[in-house]
Amino acid sequence: MRAFLLILTSTLLLLACSSPASRIKKNPELFASFPPEHQALIQEGRIAIGFTPEAVEMALGPANRVYTRETSDSQSEVWSYSRIEYRSRPQYTTVNVGGRVTTARVDVDESREVEVLRVEFVRGQVSSIEQMQ
Repeated sequence: MRAFLLILTSTLLLLACSSPASRIKKNPELFASFPPEHQALIQEGRIAIGFTPEAVEMALGPANRVYTRETSDSQSEVWSYSRIEYRSRPQYTTVNVGGRVTTARVDVDESREVEVLRVEFVRGQVSSIEQMQ
């Protein structure tokens, strides 16, 4: 449980360090170059169709994965965003303690990556947004 709390705290600290506000503060000139309606969404950590890759990265941060999608008509780039889910579950095992066999409970911490958002770019602009429900 202690390890879980440490990981959770570290994750929250990392997220706090990488917010839209901190990314805007790092590059105010780029932020100022976006249209006002894009600026408002970026400040909220949201994106929309027509955003450039620079605007998406300012709003959401860097993608966890980048894919290239090729169809018979075109080629596009897909950015994937994910989060890590943590859980702890009990597991039981038998142990021999001084010649006496007993059952012991051990808490097993598990994590898994879950994709939550895909952003597709065609000709340098967001053409589609897929969000996990």
